[in-house]
Order: sequence, then C-alpha cells, then structure tokens
Amino acid sequence: MAGLRDNQGPGLAACRAVDKGNVALDRPRIDAGRRQRAGIGSIIRGQGRGMLLVDSQATLSTVHQPGEQTRGDPLTKRQHEVLERLELGHGAKQIATDIGISRNAVYQHIERLRRQGALSATFTPSGQPPRSVPAVGSVAFAPASAAPRESALAALRELAGAAPPASGGDPAAAATYAGAIEGAIAGGDAVALAYELGRLDASGEAGLPLELVESALRRLSVLAALDKVEK
Repeated sequence: MAGLRDNQGPGLAACRAVDKGNVALDRPRIDAGRRQRAGIGSIIRGQGRGMLLVDSQATLSTVHQPGEQTRGDPLTKRQHEVLERLELGHGAKQIATDIGISRNAVYQHIERLRRQGALSATFTPSGQPPRSVPAVGSVAFAPASAAPRESALAALRELAGAAPPASGGDPAAAATYAGAIEGAIAGGDAVALAYELGRLDASGEAGLPLELVESALRRLSVLAALDKVEK
C-alpha cells in the first residue's frame, strides 16, 4: 500500500480528480459531498476494498468538502454554510439554529456575501428582483394577461438569462400548464419544469437547458430566503 502512486493506482488519481473538480466550482453545491462520497465508494468497490481502503481514507482527509475554504475560494466555511441554506430557502432564524450561530451573525454573513458578489446572480437583469417566489408567480401567471403562457415563459426565461419566446399559442390550455409550472417552481423540480417549458414553448424550439432551469430555481430559492431574512 505504501508504494501506491497516481500512475500505479487509478483509484487515488480519481479521488484527487474529485478534489480538483470541487475546488474548481465557483460555489460548491450542497450535494457535492454526497456525490463525492458516492463516487469514492464506487471506486473502492470497483478496485477492491483491500487495495484502496487505506489510501482512500487518507485521501478523504485532504479532499475538499463543501463549506471549507480552499485556495482560490473567496468564501469562508461559514459563508458557504449560509449560502447553501439560502439556496434551500431557509430564513435567518433557521440558518442560525442549523449552524449554531446567532441571527445577527447570519445577517453579517449575508451582508459579506452581498459585498463579495456571491448573491448578485439572484438579481434579474433590471436589478430589481422579485421579493419572493409568490411574487414571481404573480408576475408569471398574472390572470390579466391575454397570453399567460407567454408571460410565464418570459418571466422564467428572464430568470434563466435566456431570450423571451415568440408570442402566440393557445391561452385556453395555459392555465393547466401554468399550474404545473408553478408547482414545479414551488417544489424545486427542475426536470418537471424543463419538461413543461418544452411543452409550452410557442416558438417550437426545445425547452430551456436543464442547467439553466436549475440555476433559475436556485435564484428563486435565494430570493425567497432573503425575503424571510429581511422581514
């Protein structure tokens, strides 16, 4: 085991590749740790527990975990913890309880995140973000709209940074589809939302790429959490 090196042990090299990938992320996602552990577990199973167990355990002690500050990462461990919980829609009181700090400390971390630009992606191009997920819903699904389908898509595409879709379509079926989209937003189901966007696209183009939908949902979650924090 002592002689195992990258060129001799593909498992160890793979573990280090996971580390490099995590460090390269601008903001490690909260599920990165779970994926990392699952990946390393599959390496151990595939290469043989006896061969890689010791080296994998040693490597795990140096692999970057979400929330830890690394070289090139401008955010501290606490800032990552606060940001991850904002993305889950948690308010200041819940964040304070979860990570064991005061509510004032949570406010301070949020203010630092603002100054460092970590929350800038939550703002729409106009610089005026909706105040909450229900507010986004009221814009996207306004009953006064002659074509609620198009207004819904325009609002969601703006959040995802894409161009508005072509106008037109069948308003009669829009209420059913809009309800499905609204449910997907509330539940954070990016796959369902991408599917609905694909069905509703009046221009006949494919739906938004899944990564853009996920990004929009994360922005909505942060906006809703900030709304709770600032009340």
